[in-house]
Amino acid sequence: SPAAAARLEKSYFDVLGICCPSEVPLVEKLLEPLAGVHKVTVVVPSRTVIVLHDAAAISQAQIVRALNGARLEASVRAYGGAGQSKVSNKWPSPYVLVCGVLLVVSLFEHFWRPLRWFAVAGAAAGLPPIVLRSVAALRRRTMDVNILMLIIHGSTV
Repeated sequence: SPAAAARLEKSYFDVLGICCPSEVPLVEKLLEPLAGVHKVTVVVPSRTVIVLHDAAAISQAQIVRALNGARLEASVRAYGGAGQSKVSNKWPSPYVLVCGVLLVVSLFEHFWRPLRWFAVAGAAAGLPPIVLRSVAALRRRTMDVNILMLIIHGSTV
C-alpha cells in the first residue's frame, strides 16, 4: 500500500567485520528475520549493508545492535551535505596494527635469527578477534570462516 511504502526507509551501514562473500549469508540471517526489515543488500568490497526497513518498526540502532551481536563492527553511515557519504578516517583495528608491526619486524630475521619468532607473536596477536567471532558463530549455531580459521590454525600448531 502507498501508506506502508511511505514509511520505508533505506539505511546504510558500514560493517567493518565483513571480510569476504562468505559472510553475506550471515548478515542476511541476522537481519531478514527482524520485524520491519524488508530487504537486505550486502556490498562486500565497500563493507556496506543497505537495509530497506520500516522506521516505525525497527530503528537504525536496533539494526546496528543485531550486527554487532555477531561482532561485525557495524555503525550507521554518516552523511554530509547533498547526501554524500563522509569519508571516514578510521584506523584498522589495534589487532591488525600489532600483527602488521610484528610481521615487519620478523622480516629482519636474516640479520638476527631470533626475530623470526615475531611472526609467531603476530599470529597470536591476531587470534582474539577471531576467537570472539567464532564464539558468536557457535552461539548462532552456524559455521563461518572464523571457525574454519581456528580449525586450520589449531591443526598447524
